Amino acid sequence: MIDIETSRTLTFKEFNQHCNRYANYFQNKNYRKGDVVALYMENSVEFVAAWMGLAKLGCVTSWINSNLKREQLSHCIETSKAKAIITSETLQNVLLDAISEELLKLSNVDVLVLGNPASGTEFHNFRKSLEDQDILEPKTKDDTDFRSVLCFIYTSGTTGMPKAAVMKHFRYYSIVYGAAKSFGIRSSDRIYVSMPIYHTAAGILGIGQSIVFGSSCVIRKKFSASNFWHDCVKFDCTVSFY
Repeated sequence: MIDIETSRTLTFKEFNQHCNRYANYFQNKNYRKGDVVALYMENSVEFVAAWMGLAKLGCVTSWINSNLKREQLSHCIETSKAKAIITSETLQNVLLDAISEELLKLSNVDVLVLGNPASGTEFHNFRKSLEDQDILEPKTKDDTDFRSVLCFIYTSGTTGMPKAAVMKHFRYYSIVYGAAKSFGIRSSDRIYVSMPIYHTAAGILGIGQSIVFGSSCVIRKKFSASNFWHDCVKFDCTVSFY
């Protein structure tokens, strides 16, 4: 897995170990199957590692559109009943705006920032916390199977507030498998992921090829028309989803 913006490259072993850091952090905080954690961040390796790690515990991740602000952002977070939010240094400021306008109340929700938290807040530096976590597989206390809920993926909200679609493990796997068979994607392919991971095309059709079949993934923070072909050539990408 390659993160273009950070030049970070992870083998499957290294990526799985990083997922375990997330799993062990939340397990140490007594998170159990069914607990929800909202992911409000841009495309990155961290986005994928977060939901993969939490899935090992049976926790549900709520994939929040990183372009949402104010009322729509507050609606998605509150209706998901998230116990924690993982966000970036940049997007924490959007959360703070919603809080300052009294649109969002996070009195019982932990805000975990992958970087330096804003001064004067109770947000936590999650990057430092992750560094201290064990890389071994967590000893899970709950059974998770194909019928268990994996995540919430939201509609665009063009006719009202965004609505959460419930994605179970089997549904995720089925979509990935169907795409691979329909388009002839192989494990030797390298997938270019520039569409938002919080939506189906990138988060399932794209990233899923890596998770289910072992294809490599190249992740760009945001789609760039001027960089598309340059990236595909530089990183030897053979598949992209739109």
